[in-house]
Amino acid sequence: ESGAPISSWFPISMSGDPPGTDSEEYPTVAYNSTDNEYLVVWEQKETGGTSHFYGRRVDGDSGAVIGDRFGVNTFGNYASSPDIVYIPSLNAYEVVYTFVLGSQRGVAWARLDHEGTYITQDFIASDYSNTYTHPAIAFEPTTNRLVVVWSKAVGTSTMGIEAQLQYVYGVNLCGVVEVTGQLSF
Repeated sequence: ESGAPISSWFPISMSGDPPGTDSEEYPTVAYNSTDNEYLVVWEQKETGGTSHFYGRRVDGDSGAVIGDRFGVNTFGNYASSPDIVYIPSLNAYEVVYTFVLGSQRGVAWARLDHEGTYITQDFIASDYSNTYTHPAIAFEPTTNRLVVVWSKAVGTSTMGIEAQLQYVYGVNLCGVVEVTGQLSF
């Protein structure tokens, strides 16, 4: 309560584990209030240029890791920039991320149950001519709404921020909204 650590330092994962991985980067974490634990998700770059996500649960009282790390199912052979929220009404997590699938680039989401098991996923924004990166997600529990924001590059020099509001049950409340207006210049 005084800001002092409640546990000693502990590893979530070690670079090079499994063999053939180059680095582990861009961690994000969400707190599960139902089970009093955290889910840590990170990007793991692998030899050959691919990148995938892994997750690991952490006890909310002791800081001890729970079980082994696990893969988070994503589209394509390259996934980056994860962000995560916990949804108490579903006892589940929502992960948003950037993906590359062939020549298609975009932002997608994956839903995981409270133990990190894959449930479903879908695209949020993607096409073959624009670049979508660095998504972030927030959850509002009173109305069970999520908002996802991301950067969009049109061509080589124009960047803007877009967003989409949706219910946790997968229903979009609005189309994609241009937040910054930079895309219209």
